[in-house]
Amino acid sequence: MTVFFGANDARLPDTTGPAQSVALEEYEKNLAAIITHPAVKAHNPRVMLITPPPVDERLCEAGDLLKGIDEVRRTAENTASYAAAARRVGLHFNPKGYKILFEEMMKLVAETWPDQVPDMLPFVLPAWDSATAWQDD
Repeated sequence: MTVFFGANDARLPDTTGPAQSVALEEYEKNLAAIITHPAVKAHNPRVMLITPPPVDERLCEAGDLLKGIDEVRRTAENTASYAAAARRVGLHFNPKGYKILFEEMMKLVAETWPDQVPDMLPFVLPAWDSATAWQDD
């Protein structure tokens, strides 16, 4: 199970736009609540926490200025504290970022839980191209 959030939570409080900021202490409690929730624990998952990505303050500021927002809404320092919180408990990437994330996740899975490498997992349902499994009776 992957838990991947915190970029929006790390937004500075009382800034223009949707209310996304979550206090750091509450964020930590939320992470713990997710991974220890009885519905999660019942499945005995292997949990991978993914920290919020770093913030490019200059790029954020430029994007906000284009939207008419003239205030700092995200800082690298603040986001780093949320990433550290995720690491203690255990924003969206561009396509290149997601590729790196996927490759690193697959490496971690292969090294840590080799039985969970996708190619090693059994099918829950028949393969899409199994003519006999999907034929109408």
